[in-house]
Amino acid sequence: MKQLLFTFILLFVSWSSFSQEEFSFTLYFEDAVGNKDSLILGYDEDGTQFLDEQFGEVDISNEPWDSVFEVRASENILPNPSSTNNPIYYSKKQIVEKICTNSSAMHFDLLFNVYAINFPITISWDGDVFSDSCNIASALHWGSVFSDWHWGCCPTFMSSMLENETTEELVASKLVLEKNDFGHYYMFNNDSIFTYRLSFSHYYEIPTLELNDVQKSTVLIYPNPFHDMLFIENNHEVSFLEVYNLAGMLVFSKNLEISSFTKINLHALKSGVYFVSLIQNDTPILNTKLVKY
Repeated sequence: MKQLLFTFILLFVSWSSFSQEEFSFTLYFEDAVGNKDSLILGYDEDGTQFLDEQFGEVDISNEPWDSVFEVRASENILPNPSSTNNPIYYSKKQIVEKICTNSSAMHFDLLFNVYAINFPITISWDGDVFSDSCNIASALHWGSVFSDWHWGCCPTFMSSMLENETTEELVASKLVLEKNDFGHYYMFNNDSIFTYRLSFSHYYEIPTLELNDVQKSTVLIYPNPFHDMLFIENNHEVSFLEVYNLAGMLVFSKNLEISSFTKINLHALKSGVYFVSLIQNDTPILNTKLVKY
């Protein structure tokens, strides 16, 4: 009886030593044959890129991966197949430092790592839980080596508090990824681990949130979809245009004049989806997705 009481007290003390993080949510994963997994992710002023025992984070690096499907969180690094720069820990819960910024700098919080045999992988979440000014720009990103990007690639925005036409079309609650859609992977024990990044406050890729109605109406890019010619009506102070492919590679750039009508011949580009960024003073003021047929 005393032993049972002692065990209860020990468990209670252990449980009470955990702190409740400021914000967290569950990210759900499911493979093509119905195997499921999940991660608890969030932030707190006391959170870090590494393991924070006060939030109940546990290192599972020494545990073998599931032979069919498993997802693990780790610190924000981007290893590659030829390097040994793998994550130094894995966990099922990761609470990072709370960093809220609307600056023009890229900001990523953590990496999640996926081992899977059966693709595609469906990732889902509840966008309603993102409800404060720090996470209105929460987004998922894939990417190659960080230095190869200018403004990142292909964000899927998870939520938005701002109810207007500029952000409504960006918000999703599900992302379906084929193997090649992950864009990056590394080798671990002779297996491919696919990676994706998460950012809780990534205003950099949605600068249109900061444009007023007058500014929005002064920059037009059309048609969409386009064939060879792209037209830009620009009455705003835009310095140049950049076009990226789905791999995040810069495939075209051009200086633009203020108060100009510009014709751009993109016949050399292959048919597909492209991301166009208009830059002002080294900061994108408009990002949009265009389709070339």
